[in-house]
Amino acid sequence: MNSSSHLYQSDNTQFITNINQEIIYLLRQHNLLAEHLESGLLPAGFNTFAAEHILDVACGPGNWVLDVAMAHRDIQVVGIDNNPEMIEFAQAQALSRRLDNVLFLVADMHSMTAFPDDSFDLVHVRFIANQVYCHAWPSLLQEFRRVCRPQGTICWIEGDVHHTNSLAYKQWYEMINRAMRSTQHIANIAPIMHALLRNSGWWDIEKQVCAIDLSAGSPAHNSLYRDFDFLSSQACPCLVELERASAEKIEELRRKALTEILLDNFCALWPLVILSGKKAGGETR
Repeated sequence: MNSSSHLYQSDNTQFITNINQEIIYLLRQHNLLAEHLESGLLPAGFNTFAAEHILDVACGPGNWVLDVAMAHRDIQVVGIDNNPEMIEFAQAQALSRRLDNVLFLVADMHSMTAFPDDSFDLVHVRFIANQVYCHAWPSLLQEFRRVCRPQGTICWIEGDVHHTNSLAYKQWYEMINRAMRSTQHIANIAPIMHALLRNSGWWDIEKQVCAIDLSAGSPAHNSLYRDFDFLSSQACPCLVELERASAEKIEELRRKALTEILLDNFCALWPLVILSGKKAGGETR
């Protein structure tokens, strides 16, 4: 599934099987990011006056696309996802908002055959690390560059490792990371994002870091508890198999993490890494 699913560095979302539950989760994710990203919907310095077409990769239920299209009615904003149910939901939302500058398509981000070279002024991507196998990163980033116009921009956002005083919470995500590595995914993509972009031909790469406070008493704390409870419960069956541990042991750690999240002295900080880069002028691939 290409749907953006990575709140709180939470790769548990690859285990969700209920589309309605995932849509609700992703709506909350989008709202949280909208509140905390200082640059807003678009990367800092992006020239909206010169832009005509924008692409959102793995758009999920389409909230980012819809918000950008609403704010910039003269720009055509396209969202792709390989989940038809996500696209159907996004199309319904666009219709209800009466937006005529939006297009949602079912498509594979690894092979965007619907788009010719040099199609978009901006390629926007966030939280795809749990969907991409280790070996696929170079070709994927080159595909993003192919559909980007010369002098166009990529904006790529991923979550970094949490800082927390909860041992159980930390142990849970260490277990998730082991599961990702065992399935040939990169557990923490943030430290190598710059190198991956550079090696794929992007240039003028800039990095920003934004930290979201998830600690007790913070605005995001209640959402953290609710989402961790739901996502971790969805992940348990797969973790039992991948960790070769008993269901009781996995559930015990999950419950301990939930208990520690509710403590008055619980602290957690979630760093977001935001990279932007350019495609060289006159270059197609």
